[in-house]
Amino acid sequence: MNNNIFYQNGFIIQRINTLNMGYSGVEGDNWFINSESDNLKSEKTEYIYNYYCRNIDKSWIDNYVECCSDLYYINTYLDICRMQNISINILYCETQRKYPLCKLDVNLKESKLKFLGYDYAYPGGSFYSCVNNDLNLRSIPELRMISLNKYGLISDEFEMIKFINKREEVKKNTQENMFEVGDFIIYKLWKVDF
Repeated sequence: MNNNIFYQNGFIIQRINTLNMGYSGVEGDNWFINSESDNLKSEKTEYIYNYYCRNIDKSWIDNYVECCSDLYYINTYLDICRMQNISINILYCETQRKYPLCKLDVNLKESKLKFLGYDYAYPGGSFYSCVNNDLNLRSIPELRMISLNKYGLISDEFEMIKFINKREEVKKNTQENMFEVGDFIIYKLWKVDF
């Protein structure tokens, strides 16, 4: 097994999309409260958006992922979603990127988090996921040997490394533009029960 170092980065808040077809990873409608959220205008949403711009939207900086380690911010985001009856998922992420750091104690991890699996996606922005797009949404014969769990993710690190290597091999031998290219990272994901 590959012994990659994973850092505890924090949380991603994602609006629930019923069209995800069994995929529970990082690609989705993440950090959806922004300056154009007309129906959510308030002092709290202004704080949410400004904080996001200053502290979360940093995936373009080397070694950052668009996660939040500030529980006050997460709870404020949750309050707005509850007031507006917006259904959300909260993901807890570990990646190979070092920042932000969000240390959770073991008791919280065991009582509030349910392990989902591994994803391979952009560190922010659209969070484009190779697992979702290459395994869930498309049927690429050379990748069929990669199995997904009930969350539409890869179950263990060994299988993830196998997927990445096979994807790179297939990418070299197929037409240009068949595969998304970019700075992908491995995510280890949990669903949070707040």
